[in-house]
Amino acid sequence: MSPANLPPIEVKELAYETMSTVLGLDPDSVDPEKEYRWVNRSSVKMARAKMKGYSLVKTDSGVTPLIEVDNAGDGTIVAGDLILMATDKEQFRERKNAQVQVALQRTQRAGEEVLERGKRLGVKTRVISAGDDIDEEDDD
Repeated sequence: MSPANLPPIEVKELAYETMSTVLGLDPDSVDPEKEYRWVNRSSVKMARAKMKGYSLVKTDSGVTPLIEVDNAGDGTIVAGDLILMATDKEQFRERKNAQVQVALQRTQRAGEEVLERGKRLGVKTRVISAGDDIDEEDDD
């Protein structure tokens, strides 16, 4: 198998109910079409989140935090120096898939460079996959 034909890497997602509980949100109160996260309230962090499509979650949205929170004067949900934000789940998945693709391309490029360097140095190299017996001699 050549580096250009590396097997796909499986990306696993946590169950939505589990993820909302980890975030300290009642799973029955969250919108299943949204992805939630706590963002540091610094202006830079909030601006980055907004550029990625996140918006502030207000107390009137119906989301019920399971942790102790403060309600800011404008109705946003705040926990210490964190503020609750949400984005469209489909938009979130598209961003994550794009990140995975970039990581895979970088990994593939690095593998190709290692194989090429080995060839230049006269070192026998080959691509192995999970489950391959690496002690087995491969006579090309």
